[in-house]
Amino acid sequence: MLLNYEIAVLLSMAAIVVNTLLEPFMILNWYSNLIDRLPEWLSFPLGRCEKCLSGQLAFWYYIVANFNEYNIFVHILFTTTTIFTTLILTKLLWKLNR
Repeated sequence: MLLNYEIAVLLSMAAIVVNTLLEPFMILNWYSNLIDRLPEWLSFPLGRCEKCLSGQLAFWYYIVANFNEYNIFVHILFTTTTIFTTLILTKLLWKLNR
């Protein structure tokens, strides 16, 4: 089974958008205030950190989408590919906004 790289990119983009919408005066700021009360180890994967959120999205997406043909090596590769894509997109957006 090959990785679905399009899904990895979409999950990365979703995590970046959610993280952006958590900023003050944005539509998900209420959610930001909610998860800020949690400890870091819990608030980061719930949206405070785009890399952490993309890793969680990829981790759970792969389990649900490939439940019948699960492969731990592909699961690890898919999750790390999504996190790496998030890193690249975040750096690219940072450079474009400078």
